[in-house]
Amino acid sequence: MKQVVFAVTECNPFHNGHRAFFDEIRRRFPERGIVCIQSGSFVQRGEFAVADKYARGEEAVRGGADLVLELIPPYCALSGEAFAAAAVHVASGIGLEGILAFGSEVPETEDLQIISRRLAERSFEEALRTRLEKAPGEGYPAARAALYEERYGACPALSLPNASLGLSYLAAIEREERKMDAVALPRKEGETFTSATRIRALLREGKAGVAARFLPVYELGRLFENRAPVKAFPPEETLLYLLNALSREEIASCYGMAPLADRAKELARSARSFREIYEGLKAAHLTDSRIRRSLLALLLRTPRGMEETLPPYAAVLAANETGRAILASARGADGGVRLVTKPADALRDPALAEAANRAAFADSLYAMAQGLPGNHFLRQSPRML
Repeated sequence: MKQVVFAVTECNPFHNGHRAFFDEIRRRFPERGIVCIQSGSFVQRGEFAVADKYARGEEAVRGGADLVLELIPPYCALSGEAFAAAAVHVASGIGLEGILAFGSEVPETEDLQIISRRLAERSFEEALRTRLEKAPGEGYPAARAALYEERYGACPALSLPNASLGLSYLAAIEREERKMDAVALPRKEGETFTSATRIRALLREGKAGVAARFLPVYELGRLFENRAPVKAFPPEETLLYLLNALSREEIASCYGMAPLADRAKELARSARSFREIYEGLKAAHLTDSRIRRSLLALLLRTPRGMEETLPPYAAVLAANETGRAILASARGADGGVRLVTKPADALRDPALAEAANRAAFADSLYAMAQGLPGNHFLRQSPRML
């Protein structure tokens, strides 16, 4: 089997919206397998995932996916554009013929493609760059939306989170040598659907019974494996230490931290908590996610310029029988992105070692946040259902 539908998800955690999304893919493409490209231990909003990546991958397979591949750190915690580029690179690089499906508040794929092409025009990019140079305080999202409205009229998709990410997927597809089709699918609404943000808050507050209303029929005990949900940003003492111990130049060398370095150093001298630093860094032109991603990059020591690179491999997290057949087909191709079943194998491969070491370091921090040994994930194998 080589024809598949790719779905980029975070499954943080897997909920009724994901299940409905996979059901819609099955309805539209009944002959194709579903390959889920899932964020690893960290997510794009700049937080620790609420649960183990393997457990989340298993629930995705139980909920409709056939094969779950990891979008490794730090690519899973970069800006929307870089996140999308990395995910599309994996989808186009593993040797499978596929369509990319994504959920969107604006489900008209052709309309989104028109917007994406307009945003990619050189004249638009140059005008946006000039606008930001003249008024950096406006911020990238607001400046882009305002410029687009001046040229083409109001565009709600630019301010809707899933539609905006969909535009990034479409732009990334255009940049890849191996082009693929894409389809936007409508997001489901109703009494049993809510945001993943709300579900995570309920789980972390110990309100699993309330959260269960929005989750498919599966065991929360299996998802969390008898551990508490991981906090959004647990190692606060480590972050305070780094801000005090590192020089301004060292802090600025991390992804996204250059414009925040001076203020962060100043705040760290008197701050008593991560929250004080986080609140102190807030500005009108910086989104909360932008600040979280930058601070997470400091914690993970993600270098500046990481967004200009692409992941050389993806790790297999979970699969069913169909997924194993898809995996066998992918391994028979040379698409430029390697698939590994054991993280330790990537560490031993000279071509993958740099990226694998960075991912292993990130996973060690996540494991310790769960109260596990730092090498926990190096010993894991994919969940085969």
